[in-house]
Amino acid sequence: MARCMISVREDTVSMLSALRVSSETLDDVIYKLVAKAANPPGPPAKVSAPEPILMPKTPGRYVLFLFGETTGCWTLQEVLTTAIGALAKRDPKFLERLAEKRTRCRRVVARIPEDLYPDSPHLATKHSRDIGGGWWLATNCSRTDVRRHLRLACAAAGAEYGEDIKVRFG
Repeated sequence: MARCMISVREDTVSMLSALRVSSETLDDVIYKLVAKAANPPGPPAKVSAPEPILMPKTPGRYVLFLFGETTGCWTLQEVLTTAIGALAKRDPKFLERLAEKRTRCRRVVARIPEDLYPDSPHLATKHSRDIGGGWWLATNCSRTDVRRHLRLACAAAGAEYGEDIKVRFG
């Protein structure tokens, strides 16, 4: 099989990575997209040329690496929600351990939204997300906060930030 090198933008690689299913390579994803564009389902309408593959201008801005799996995320809140959810699936007691940890001003997860922001309870109504099972997640987060929260989550899960879990910010 002949191989060639092509240059693609980082956001295109992020979008392709987000479309991957478990062990697929980026080549597999590209092949599927091209095959889908070349063989549309059903008889084609009056078309003079095949339709190009339209790629979003801004695919997921962030790429989350979780235990070898790659996920594209659009928002910082999605990065945090996806990572916390994955860790919670691996260990049923994880959220309880994480709820005991806190940064200087807040917790990452809590049983009630008001406990997320003890010094600023007015933030609880606007900046919290129900993640199921009676747990709430703090969503008023910058990139620095997300890194800090993921480090706390890794500590509570016995995982290593930067190895088991890491984020590439767009």
